[in-house]
Amino acid sequence: MPEQELQKVKNNFAAYEYRRLGSSMSILMQLIQSDGMGDWRQINEAGPKYQAVTAADLRRVSNKYFKRSESHRRHLHPQGRQGRRQKAVGRGQ
Repeated sequence: MPEQELQKVKNNFAAYEYRRLGSSMSILMQLIQSDGMGDWRQINEAGPKYQAVTAADLRRVSNKYFKRSESHRRHLHPQGRQGRRQKAVGRGQ
């Protein structure tokens, strides 16, 4: 992922987090969710952690969990000239 695209995602997340502070009810819900996940302080710590993610981190994690040998793709083709549907082709059939 290009660094510029990653920064765009981080900026969108930061803006979303800021907008969620707009009401007391929203803050309460965030605190309840954070507490349910183990620590209410997470509400203050999550933002800086997300901002610290690098493109190298994304590559490392995606390489660990998404194996090319386990991927499946489908290629869908439009109807043929005679009006019949052509078969989907690809791995994993």
